[in-house]
Amino acid sequence: MNTDDLLYSYLSRAGLVDYYPQFRQSGIGIDYLANMTMQDYSRVGITSRQDRKKLFELIQVVKKNNGGKTSFEMEQPAFQPTPVQIQPQPNLQKANIQMSLCFKSHTS
Repeated sequence: MNTDDLLYSYLSRAGLVDYYPQFRQSGIGIDYLANMTMQDYSRVGITSRQDRKKLFELIQVVKKNNGGKTSFEMEQPAFQPTPVQIQPQPNLQKANIQMSLCFKSHTS
């Protein structure tokens, strides 16, 4: 995923995707997002209290995910889920019925 896609994804998850064009026009990418200050909010057109709060929370998430680095590096996440394979279990009821029939036929 390139940095533009990553910025779009973060803004989308935060409910701020409508501001994506303003971020791009202002030259604010994912690298700068973690370093944005409240003074920068108006630069991208964020004026409502609710959206300012969303952006503040998003910045905190980006800082946490970025590990305090000054430049955002495209790294693989530390945790990657591994696929789980589920083995089908034999139908025990069917096996018990077959066992009962075998047992009855030998005892009759």
